[in-house]
Amino acid sequence: MSKKILWARNGALIGIVVVLSDYFLQWRGQSYLAWTDAKADANNIGQMIGTIGFAAIIGFVVGAFSDYKNKKAA
Repeated sequence: MSKKILWARNGALIGIVVVLSDYFLQWRGQSYLAWTDAKADANNIGQMIGTIGFAAIIGFVVGAFSDYKNKKAA
């Protein structure tokens, strides 16, 4: 398995940890709206997906760089 996939998975896991800590522990203050209507639900879900996706993309880029560096050395 390439490093890109491994790093993307680990980035997504870090993103999930950030989302859960924001939601349950509220270390950075209240960042999610109350689940009262469709607009608030969409905002909360979009924020969660964005956080997880951003962390996964960063991990993918780091893994791609690692694959490129290992390929160049060989």
